[in-house]
Amino acid sequence: MIEVQSRPPAVPRARQGSAVAWIAGLVVVIGICLAVPPVFFWWYEGPRTSRDDDDLWHTYMMHGGEKSIEVSRVAPQTDPTRTEVEASATLLASTVAQSPPYQDYAWATTEGGFAVSNAAVLGRPDARFYHVWNPDYMRDQHVLDPTRPESLIYHNSEHGMHLVGVMYVAPPGTHGPQPGGALTRWHYHPVVEFCMDDDGVPTTMAENGTRGGCPPDMTHGPTPEMMHVWLVDNPHGVFAHMMALEHDHHATGEPERNVYQEFAHRAVLWIRNRF
Repeated sequence: MIEVQSRPPAVPRARQGSAVAWIAGLVVVIGICLAVPPVFFWWYEGPRTSRDDDDLWHTYMMHGGEKSIEVSRVAPQTDPTRTEVEASATLLASTVAQSPPYQDYAWATTEGGFAVSNAAVLGRPDARFYHVWNPDYMRDQHVLDPTRPESLIYHNSEHGMHLVGVMYVAPPGTHGPQPGGALTRWHYHPVVEFCMDDDGVPTTMAENGTRGGCPPDMTHGPTPEMMHVWLVDNPHGVFAHMMALEHDHHATGEPERNVYQEFAHRAVLWIRNRF
């Protein structure tokens, strides 16, 4: 008797090719997942500074999912003079001195006149930070006046609303004064998700997010220039426009997002704003 050895059936070449292509595709996807966030932050988040035609220094970066541009009459890395340091300290001290009444969120948003909030305009009551605006102060042409701040910033925590900063707003179409030189830089957003009137007061959510969709007499950007003065510790600086406050994470027990989580978060924002 002749014993015939059995062999496994041959795998068709087409199936072999499909398996190889599938594995190669998987490798590419994994590579992209590992490589994209750092590249994203280098291109999308990393600040880039240039001196533009308006003779101002512009630093391009991201701010909570929105593009933000810092503007300065002097190069951002320029060391301030003693006079500029003293002027910055005076601005901070005056702002802090005028802030106690605004610690009461209920009073500030009623009797205090800060009746417009980003949470109401955008329909996001769970927003981590509430920006509230005083329309009268937005329209009075005062600039860097601690007695008439255009906007306040509150941290919306499980313990209630906490005043964390004041935001001064320059009249639309103007560059704000920089008493502290490079320390006191202003910033603006080319486009935002809400519609503004001629004075920069937010009124309603833009129909198409950052792509616009505002009534004919309103705009979704650019915003007027703004300057923050933080009343709590901020790792980015007293006048920084970034809101990554250390107290925010420590007070709530929420860990900071790492670069991959931050990428995913901002990718969701990007998709939501465009589709």
